Amino acid sequence: MWNYAGNTIINQHSDINKTHEILQDESKCETIVVIDNFMTSSAKYADLLLPDLMTVEQEDIIPNDYAGNMGYLIFIQPATSAKFERKPIYWILSEVAKRLGDDVHQRFTEGRTGNSGCSICTPKWWRKIRRCRPTRI
Repeated sequence: MWNYAGNTIINQHSDINKTHEILQDESKCETIVVIDNFMTSSAKYADLLLPDLMTVEQEDIIPNDYAGNMGYLIFIQPATSAKFERKPIYWILSEVAKRLGDDVHQRFTEGRTGNSGCSICTPKWWRKIRRCRPTRI
């Protein structure tokens, strides 16, 4: 099981005790990988805990889809350098892809580096997105 950014895996079902049992039983849930910034309740179940960057440590794009009906993105820049051993999620997953084979790595990254993630948001890219969006009825 992969768990990213604090998505709580223990309290998402009606029977927390049964979920706890399943997560402890390797025949039912062999491996739990958690990528997070803090020791969350999900991180306590992790077989492998990978430290993600904080929002203030990386260039990123944040959508507003959780807080309103006006579609927009906010581009953020790092306010501080990465601390400790934290790595960007893109770097973590590209390293996993690399270990799954060169073909998987190439398909995942499409030749991009983690630093070029936001740079794909060019006017050409935005025109392509606009053509794909649904129209209002």
